[in-house]
Amino acid sequence: MLLSIWTKQRIFLLDGIGAAVTAVTVGLILPMLQTWIGLPIVTLRLLGGFAVVLAVYSLSRHFTGRTTPTALRRVAYANLAYCALTAAIVSWHARDVTAWGFVYFGGEIAIIAALSWRELALARSNELSIAA
Repeated sequence: MLLSIWTKQRIFLLDGIGAAVTAVTVGLILPMLQTWIGLPIVTLRLLGGFAVVLAVYSLSRHFTGRTTPTALRRVAYANLAYCALTAAIVSWHARDVTAWGFVYFGGEIAIIAALSWRELALARSNELSIAA
């Protein structure tokens, strides 16, 4: 089952890898395909920068073992803020965004929202071990 890979031991690693993939995709690859996406390059780079910050935070938490419920809630809410920001930007530029842009960002929001839901569920449960 897919949720079985989203465990307390792996959640920050999965989040960090996902954020790194998003940073590369949105910040580096999509600007080269801007005419197929429709968002301004500076906007794509801004979203990519946000993803870099999320990747650094999540990966640092994973590799230091500092996986507290509070840290997990922070990253989940930051992910949801990224989703809200992305949705607002896509809505703001709706006349310029192509079908490919809507498909990409809609899928990205769905995946990140699902991850955030799992992170919040783990933070609420006793599954997350608290490390100093």
